[in-house]
Amino acid sequence: MCHQASVEVRILGPGSAPTDIVATLDSLGLHVSWNPPSITNGQIKNYIVYWTADEHKELAHWKQVLVTGNQLRTSIAVDNQTDAFFIRVQSSSVNGAGIVSDTVTSKPSITGSYV
Repeated sequence: MCHQASVEVRILGPGSAPTDIVATLDSLGLHVSWNPPSITNGQIKNYIVYWTADEHKELAHWKQVLVTGNQLRTSIAVDNQTDAFFIRVQSSSVNGAGIVSDTVTSKPSITGSYV
């Protein structure tokens, strides 16, 4: 005699961080893209993109922009396109904030013409 049962699994922890973060910097600003976390803490409502030119600041002092959960990229106007910027991304769901990604560095694009 075989009995079957089903179990609903709910992730109660913060899940994992967004992945594959890419940051580029050009004359139009700082461009950041990412993929969703492999483990989410419920339906993602927003992403928080943190950025700073001083990676030694506490994360609470980094600038940030809120991006809706169905978007996986953003562009940010920055005052100085010659600085390196440090970027981290975090997802947020109705169940709370997820894990903040590792830091990614964006260096200025080197463009120019040669005579």
